[in-house]
Order: sequence, then C-alpha cells, then structure tokens
Amino acid sequence: MAGPCKGVGAKIKADYPLAKYFQCAAHKLNLCLVSTCSQQSIRNIMDTLWKLARFFSFSPKCKNLLGNKVREFCPRSKREKLLDICVTRWIGSIDANEGFLDLAEPVLDTLETIANNHSGIWNSDSTAKANGLYHTIVTFQFIFAATFLGEG
Repeated sequence: MAGPCKGVGAKIKADYPLAKYFQCAAHKLNLCLVSTCSQQSIRNIMDTLWKLARFFSFSPKCKNLLGNKVREFCPRSKREKLLDICVTRWIGSIDANEGFLDLAEPVLDTLETIANNHSGIWNSDSTAKANGLYHTIVTFQFIFAATFLGEG
C-alpha cells in the first residue's frame, strides 16, 4: 500500500515481475480532490460554509429561524440544517456543499431576515455576521464555484 517500492506493490512485483503498478482509485480520487480544494475559490467556499455552519449551530435562535425557513421554502426537504466542514474528510466537505446547495434559498432568506433586523430582535453581532455571509454567498464567484463543486 505504500507504493511501488515498499508494501504490497513491491511484494507483488517480486512474485510477478511483469505486473504493473497502479495507484489505488481512492488514492487518485483523493489526490484530485486535494488539488481541486487547493484552488483559492474552492478554499473560499469551504471557509464560508464552515462559517455558515458555525453561525447557525452556535445560536439556537438562528438555527430555529433557519428550520422555519427550510419548512417554508422546502417542505419536502429531509435537511433542516447545514453540515459542518470536516477538514480531514474531503467527502464531508462535498456533502456540506451539497447540503448548502439544497438549502440555498432558505439560507439566503434567513441571512437576509437577520441582517435587515426589521423585527429588532437580533443583536448587532448577528446582523453584521449575517450581512457579511449574505454578501459573500451572492457573489458570482461563490455561486459558480459552489455549483461547479456540486456537479463533481
């Protein structure tokens, strides 16, 4: 498993000299994902998704409003919250992006509601964070990169 010089590949090559060494498909996939995720636009998405998940998970009031908006906009959705980014598992990051894409409309409406604060129930920290997240998410670069990542 360590490559063509050590591990299983070397042992097979010793017994079968004509055998060719191929990297594991999962390893190749991981290398592709690591390369893709090293792109600045993808890193920005992951950072924003991480901030979004934290924003909603650390505030019961924000989480409750998002749940209400999800039920309003996506009544058949099985998702009610955003997934947290798992930095050690790329598939976790992909799942978090897909979850965001599924809930984009209620997430944006929730952020807009908090940022506008017409009801006066949100503190200045929450409104500032919601406003910043909203304006990050509605950019062409974010939408394009999130959609591109979701199509993979």
